[in-house]
Amino acid sequence: REVHIIIVASKLDQCYTMRAVSILLLLVAALPVSVLSASCPGDAAAYSIDSTSLRVATFNLEFLFDGDGDRTSSRWYNDTVGAAVHLANVTDVLSQLDADVVNLVEVEDCTRLGELVDALHALHAVTYHGLLRQGTDYATGQDVALLTRYPPLTPLERTNDRSDYPVANSQCGYTGSSDTAVSKHYYTTYHLGELNVNLTVIGVHFRAFPTSSQPCAQREGQATVIRRLALPFLARGDELIIMGDMNDFDPAIADVQSSTPTSAVLPLLRDINDDGEYDMENVLARLPQSERFTAYWDANGNGKDDGTSERSAIDHLLVSNNLAQYIANVSVFKPYAAGVVSDHWPLVVDFDFSLMTTSTTTSEPQGSKSAAITVTSPPLIALVFTIATALATML
Repeated sequence: REVHIIIVASKLDQCYTMRAVSILLLLVAALPVSVLSASCPGDAAAYSIDSTSLRVATFNLEFLFDGDGDRTSSRWYNDTVGAAVHLANVTDVLSQLDADVVNLVEVEDCTRLGELVDALHALHAVTYHGLLRQGTDYATGQDVALLTRYPPLTPLERTNDRSDYPVANSQCGYTGSSDTAVSKHYYTTYHLGELNVNLTVIGVHFRAFPTSSQPCAQREGQATVIRRLALPFLARGDELIIMGDMNDFDPAIADVQSSTPTSAVLPLLRDINDDGEYDMENVLARLPQSERFTAYWDANGNGKDDGTSERSAIDHLLVSNNLAQYIANVSVFKPYAAGVVSDHWPLVVDFDFSLMTTSTTTSEPQGSKSAAITVTSPPLIALVFTIATALATML
């Protein structure tokens, strides 16, 4: 028998503001099933994506941690109940997003990623592979991970390459001298059967603080590392996607508040072979300026969303020029209010390999506001009770 959760959401927040949610639990019993887990960092697989469509997204989850032993910087430091609610909310967003390949930013570890994979399967009957190659951000403990419906040809890999900074002609204003690696990144390769070409995907999370001089210069060093990593793949004929939270702005594409970068991070990543011509398209260019925001920052600390002045585009999805011919749709998926689930929103690209198109449509991925969800995995029952307990203290 099964456990059913019925979620009723207000039209305003679509079930992400927990005080506006009521949950009816019909607990009968649960059949034991094998629990899916993240196969970090995955194995080689002779697999081809033969679908004519592909949805790719990057989503900063704002600390997908468990709240148990987290660093003090974690949103869920000493808050396991809040972390459990957050996992459930992220699961719901991802099920609505319905992407085939998702770059996940700010994941704690392989265990937490496995819990997310299990929750998606148990609550929404969605099967994903969760892949993560442990990084070296020892300050926050964050990592980037890959959530994918299709197994890639290669396991997730990392480079230990380093770059000196500041780079030549840097405008960051940093007067020191150092070098940097990219603590949070991965790369892997798929095969696109419809195009008979390999697609290399690089997921990143760069140093924070867009206009501070030292982080600015360090990000340029990180971009240089990723540029060098990408060049051989582009040179051998792969299509290429570089995506993630780059904590910077594109000088060629004004975001909603016309943010001005001090770094050359995006120009470095868009001109992979350093010939003065962009090899990569920033998909944000296909959105009207009013829709170009992926992140929220409560700049004045008043605890509310003050609109345009607190929104910016620091998450980017860069696509090699040839692959960009198959872009059918670009959107920022916004099913929740600013800061409710995360301080970022997913940036989404839909590809249609049956047509060449330069469409600039911006319709959002469709999702339901309420759902009856079936749970068949015993570990999720504990999660349900945890969430119900949390709600009882909030309502």
